[in-house]
Amino acid sequence: MNIATDAAARKPFICLPREISEDPYFDVDDDRPLSRKEALLDLAARGRWTDNCVVLKGQLAVSQAALAKDWRWTLKQVRGFLEALKRRALIGLKRAHIEGVWKSLISLLFSPHYGNCE
Repeated sequence: MNIATDAAARKPFICLPREISEDPYFDVDDDRPLSRKEALLDLAARGRWTDNCVVLKGQLAVSQAALAKDWRWTLKQVRGFLEALKRRALIGLKRAHIEGVWKSLISLLFSPHYGNCE
């Protein structure tokens, strides 16, 4: 199953408030690394919900080192995960020079209605 295409075509999706990622109740209480599901939800929460002059709706610009730190993963694990998501057509991935720093520009492809829950 490919959730980028199958889920949008056949099954409804759920909407979660972005604030859930900021609620202390849902913080990881230990030093364990995040799961792949938690990392994917983190990417969704970080994505823009409106366009700005640098990053468009459904995109985020972030360093892989920042993701590794936040997820408690190695850089190699972050790169592998992002490449796996790209192969599964869940994200678009490219490097971009933004605000004077090279970052990963990630386009979230797993919801055609990204940020537009009704």
